[in-house]
Amino acid sequence: LYAALTLLLLPAIWGVVRNAPQDVGQWPDGDDAPPRDETGGEQATWTPGALLTEPRFWLLVVPVGILMGISMGWVTHIVSLGIDLGIESVRGSAILGAGGAVAIAGTLCFGFLADRTDRRMLLWLIMGAHVVAFVLLSGNESAAVFTAIVVSIGFAGGGIMPVYMALISQIFGQASFGL
Repeated sequence: LYAALTLLLLPAIWGVVRNAPQDVGQWPDGDDAPPRDETGGEQATWTPGALLTEPRFWLLVVPVGILMGISMGWVTHIVSLGIDLGIESVRGSAILGAGGAVAIAGTLCFGFLADRTDRRMLLWLIMGAHVVAFVLLSGNESAAVFTAIVVSIGFAGGGIMPVYMALISQIFGQASFGL
């Protein structure tokens, strides 16, 4: 059913979605002129082979990949840890849901900050928040602390993608954003 619905909607989506605001005579963020190139020069078009030999690519992808893997792993096991702490499974699932809801706020907050501050510092902040949260989680036996940690991890985890995407654009140029 989902596949059929997707096939039905695909032509409409294809007709509406554009790759860039310039495709319809507009510029990002409502600007009247092309955006300033944050890479400091002409934007290069990166091929997959060129990216694989670029150290900045690996310095960005490896930590973010590890962070994303950790995020997927904790989501998978956090309710079980709550159960081990004496939290009922339904309540543990609700706590996980609260962490997911707060992740939406984290996405918006970190996206806002990524437009206005040092993106590398934001990525370090997100990674540091995860480290602190997991250290606290490992020695925790309190349901209240467990809840606060899960919500904190959710908020920080929500910031991973907007900061990562902003860094890709900053380092490799706006044209490389989708790579």
